[in-house]
Amino acid sequence: MLVPPLAISEKELDLLLNRTIDTIKSAQNQVV
Repeated sequence: MLVPPLAISEKELDLLLNRTIDTIKSAQNQVV
């Protein structure tokens, strides 16, 4: 059964969101 690319599981979405937040926080810390 094929899964559409846009059909992302909640777990993957949470992981991606957490990574993005961590990246932003790290970037802010480097700037400041």
